[in-house]
Amino acid sequence: MNPETLKIQLGYTHWILLKNCEDISQEDSLNRPPDGGNCLNWIVGHIVASRHHMMSVLDQKPIWSEDEIKRFDRKSPPVTGPTDAKSISEMLETHEATMGKIHEGLDRITPEQLAAKAPFSPTNNENETIGSLLAGLVFHEAYHTGQSSYWRRVMGKASVVK
Repeated sequence: MNPETLKIQLGYTHWILLKNCEDISQEDSLNRPPDGGNCLNWIVGHIVASRHHMMSVLDQKPIWSEDEIKRFDRKSPPVTGPTDAKSISEMLETHEATMGKIHEGLDRITPEQLAAKAPFSPTNNENETIGSLLAGLVFHEAYHTGQSSYWRRVMGKASVVK
């Protein structure tokens, strides 16, 4: 596992998410998909919550509280309206702030730490290492970032990544 590769991949997902959300209003972010699933507000919150898990593995202090993370964590209920949502612009600012913290952690991590047993495994993999966990979390972010591209089209907005 190469930390530099993870930084490059996170840079791509970061850029794409910001581009996909640059003209999205709070109201737009709350539109629910016609076929079920989560709105863009939940997706962005979920990416930020996932980044907090990455930061914890990298020994970085969280920006969000445990309650904020839990609200958008895996298997949390969908955002159903304005009183249940978080500000999309605030979440994107937090997303931006996590980049520096994650890069700091990746700059300091050693090969021995990457090979160490992970403190948790989203897939219940008994052999999960910190390196494999970080790789999985970066893939997970890419998956949900792709959903933000889909949401742009559902909202009738032009694709920004061509």
